[in-house]
Amino acid sequence: MFLSSDNTGKRFFTAGIRWTFAIACVIYIVIILGRNQNALRSIAHINFASIIFMAALYAIYYLLYGIRFRIILWKCTQKTIPHIKNLILLVNGMLLNSLLPQMGNAYRGLRMKKEHQIPYTGYITTYGFFIWLDMCLNLFLSFVLMVGAKTKVDIGGFSGQLIVISMFLALISAPLIARFLFKTFTPKWQPLFKIWSQATGVLDVMVYSIRDWKSLLRIVGLSLMLFVNLIPILYLGFQQLGHALPVSTIAIFCVLYKISVYVVLTPGNIGIRELAYGVLGKEVGIGMAEGVLAGTMLRVISYFVLLILAGCLYFIQPNRSDCIQPPNL
Repeated sequence: MFLSSDNTGKRFFTAGIRWTFAIACVIYIVIILGRNQNALRSIAHINFASIIFMAALYAIYYLLYGIRFRIILWKCTQKTIPHIKNLILLVNGMLLNSLLPQMGNAYRGLRMKKEHQIPYTGYITTYGFFIWLDMCLNLFLSFVLMVGAKTKVDIGGFSGQLIVISMFLALISAPLIARFLFKTFTPKWQPLFKIWSQATGVLDVMVYSIRDWKSLLRIVGLSLMLFVNLIPILYLGFQQLGHALPVSTIAIFCVLYKISVYVVLTPGNIGIRELAYGVLGKEVGIGMAEGVLAGTMLRVISYFVLLILAGCLYFIQPNRSDCIQPPNL
C-alpha cells in the first residue's frame, strides 16, 4: 500500500520540522561547549579501556533488551521470532529511529507482519506494554536505589525521591484507570469507536499480562539485569569526565535516559537528550556543559555499538522462516 501524496507531504514536512529543531539544539550545544573550554579539556583524560568496557556493556544491554522484547512479544501475541532475526529488527529499528521518529517502529511492524505473520496491532500491543512496563520498572528500581543510597537529591527544589515515586505511581495506575474509563464509555462515532476498540484491546492485554506472574517474573528479572547494566555505563560516562557521581544521582539520570528513549521530539532525540542531561547536570551541581558532554559521549558510544551489531548481524542472519514456538532463555 502506497501513501497518498498528501500524507507523504505531511510526513516530509513533519520530518523537516523535527530535523530543524534537532539542528537548532545541536547548534546550541556547540555554543554551550564553546563557552566552557574546561569541560572540553576533560576529553583528554578519557581512558580508552573504559570506553571499550562501556561499549561492551552497551552490547550486553542491547542483547538483554532483545531477549526481554521477545518474551513480551510471545506473551502478547503467542508468536515469536528467532533470536537473531529479533535482534536484527530491534537494532535496525533503533538506527532508523535516529533518522526519523517512528520510522524504526514502522519498519519493525511491517517486517513482523510480512515475514512472521504477526499483525501490526499485535506489534503495537507488544510495544505499548513493553514501554509501559520498562518505564515502571525503571522508575521503581531507581527509587529503591535512591532510598538505599541514603543520599538526598533535589531537582528544582523538589525531592528527587518524591518526583520518581510520584511518576511511578501515576504510570503504574494509568492502564487500570484508562481501562475502567474505556469500559464505561462506548463512543457512537465510527472513527472514534475504531480507536476506542483498538485501545481497549491493548489495555486488556496489558492488564491480563500483569496477572501472569510467571512471565512477569522473567521480565522483571531481565529488567533488573538491564538496570544493573545501565548504572555502570552512566557512572563511567561521567567519571571519565572527572565527575564521580553518587548512585542516587545516577538513578535520576537512568530515569531521564528512559524518558528520552520513549518520548521523542527529534530524530533519536538528538540534541534533546544531551540538553536534558545538561539541565540535570546543572541541577545536581556538575554543570550544564559537563552534562551535555557526557550525554554526547554516551550517544556516540551507543551508536558505534549499534552499527557494529548491525554489521555483525547482517552477515550471520539466518534464512530460515518464522518459528512459532515459545521463547526459551
